[in-house]
Amino acid sequence: MKLDYIAFKWRIDLPLNGLVKAFEQLKLQPDVKKRNQWTRSIGDHHLQVEYRPGVSNQERSFFWIRWQHANGNTDKSGFERLLAEWFYIVSQYSPTTVYWMQAVVHLEEFNSLYGFQESSPLIWTKEEKQYRYSFFPIRPGIYHFEVRSKDGKKAIQHHRFSTWLEEIKHNLLGNTRPDAQIQFDIFAAG
Repeated sequence: MKLDYIAFKWRIDLPLNGLVKAFEQLKLQPDVKKRNQWTRSIGDHHLQVEYRPGVSNQERSFFWIRWQHANGNTDKSGFERLLAEWFYIVSQYSPTTVYWMQAVVHLEEFNSLYGFQESSPLIWTKEEKQYRYSFFPIRPGIYHFEVRSKDGKKAIQHHRFSTWLEEIKHNLLGNTRPDAQIQFDIFAAG
């Protein structure tokens, strides 16, 4: 499994101009080619923050934050510390809510996913506790994996993204039982 990118949709209870200082603290630079986007390069990886003006208003702003490698082979471990730093800094300005995680993965061979059901042709879903997981093809060999709250207005525990990706990777390797350590991590986190 090759990870193309990881992204989160999130909201903060501030207008966009209230966050510009946070972007500067995080060394994000305005993208000269694309309006409403800020980027930061870290080695061969890029952190991109995209403002969503169509769903934002004067009381709150919606964003996507994306972590991606230049050649599409993204290392999620580099994102863990950066994501924690990101949400620590922006939460100093106002509370944030993370609604949705997306990841795009490349696979050479697809194996059925343990615990997932094919809810409609080529869409596999699973519900656990407060989360809904979905996995479906975008193009041959390229799949979309997402995690959302069952109640679309509640936050997800974004810091668990690495565990979710490890679990899907374990499943895609053709394992028909959950990995004991991953299951322990999932249950321990609550």
